[in-house]
Amino acid sequence: MSPELLSISAPRNFTITTEATVHALSIGVPSYAARRRRIEDGIDDLLSFLEEHAGKLAERGASPAEISRATAAAAQRIDFSAVNRLIAAHNRFYPIEANLPVDPKTGAFVVRRDTPFETEPELGPERLLALFAERDASLS
Repeated sequence: MSPELLSISAPRNFTITTEATVHALSIGVPSYAARRRRIEDGIDDLLSFLEEHAGKLAERGASPAEISRATAAAAQRIDFSAVNRLIAAHNRFYPIEANLPVDPKTGAFVVRRDTPFETEPELGPERLLALFAERDASLS
């Protein structure tokens, strides 16, 4: 067996200095990653709310059409402002915080060589219901 495979460290084609490792551990999670996680958690909480709402209606014997209408009505009553503030901040600051390169031809930020950065759309009832339908379909 190769001596590299017997090491506690995974094989890699670069070296990280002890100083760089300590620095990375001391600065913590990048703010864009933490913010992205809060966005995902907020959306997941809203989807869970809709699931619970639909589940309670199903337990009471509501028809699929009634559940769909009631779920849509519940989505209309949700306050999306907290999640949308996070999304707006993410759209504004992510390219700079993640140090995204700029395409010299277009001047647009790029995530990868040929993939332009796209802003996250705001969350509203329509988008939440579409995500809910996707989640529901994947569970079926």
